Amino acid sequence: MSEQPALPDWPRALGTPPHGGRFRESAEDFRVEEVLPFEPEGEGQHLWLECEKRALSTPQLVRHLSHCFEVAPRDIGVSGLKDHTAITRQWLSVALDGHALPADPAALIENDSVRLLQWRRHPRKLKRGVHRANRFSLVVRGARPWRPVRWRRALPSCARAACPTTSVRSASAMAAAI
Repeated sequence: MSEQPALPDWPRALGTPPHGGRFRESAEDFRVEEVLPFEPEGEGQHLWLECEKRALSTPQLVRHLSHCFEVAPRDIGVSGLKDHTAITRQWLSVALDGHALPADPAALIENDSVRLLQWRRHPRKLKRGVHRANRFSLVVRGARPWRPVRWRRALPSCARAACPTTSVRSASAMAAAI
């Protein structure tokens, strides 16, 4: 991957960052897992698929599934859009109105970029925003030496000021663990 230009030295509300390094240099450096608040019911006209995709956007995955199942892209439901340059796990639904369930869905959809983790039927299409959470894993390369005292001070402020998906409670718990 080609080296990206350095960002300008912008002012920072919380002072000098307690960290440094490069991130998202490859798909393996960033992982996202979509978490549903329930399990698909096991019966119904929609096939829910939990897929792992690599270096592929959600719209590209929708087009791929549309082709594999011979349905229109509008017949495929997603809860959220996941990053292209990452390894992501997300749920999608395919309306099977009048279509037979393939004997082996994995053989139908898997390729170098897509792996089927599990599948189940459900009575309804997956709607945008249904998932409970996203779990993230990020690799930072070339990081500065570890300075736990600065992290303990920075994490709660980060949760309040800059990270809407991180609660103050979880940031405080992470800081206490350092």
